[in-house]
Amino acid sequence: MKRIILASASPRRREILDTIGIKHEVVVSAYDESVTPADLTPDMLVLVNSEGKGRAVAKVVVDNNSVVISSDTVVAMKKEDGYRVYGKPVDRQDAISMLQELSGKAHTVFTGLTIIDKSTGVCESIVDTTDVVFKELSMDEIEWYVDTFEPMDKAGSYAIQGLGARFVTSINGSYHTVMGLPAHRVYEILSNMGAL
Repeated sequence: MKRIILASASPRRREILDTIGIKHEVVVSAYDESVTPADLTPDMLVLVNSEGKGRAVAKVVVDNNSVVISSDTVVAMKKEDGYRVYGKPVDRQDAISMLQELSGKAHTVFTGLTIIDKSTGVCESIVDTTDVVFKELSMDEIEWYVDTFEPMDKAGSYAIQGLGARFVTSINGSYHTVMGLPAHRVYEILSNMGAL
């Protein structure tokens, strides 16, 4: 049995691992996402960030019988010239603007997942996507939601597992990918690595 380390402070990611019965510890990554080039496609962006977070933690973990799990999530909407990427809002107005843009439309959640086996040096990185559709939101709904502060640390300014669920009319893909950690892919990769 390997020591499994989650390279994230996210309570949602911890909850997902708990839900699927994976015992783990948390070591928060010191990786600086601001060094990631801003012009990357959404899939490349989450891959670079998830791998950067994982490698930063793998460097500080001394125990070679460890496996490090890291991930990164963004919300993106297809536009004529590519994708518009929505990370975490910088302030109240930014959250309002994001929700106005997502209102009544479909968008895609991209979650990059990296799993590093310290004993073998194997690093596996994948991207999982889920399409999400929002209902039309009134300005009153948007302002009420932003004033709950729930959107403030969430990619795309909403939490599907929280109050934001009231705005989601459909999803095509993994609910857990939208939350920030594709549970089925974590289990699959850890099983293939012999880490469970």
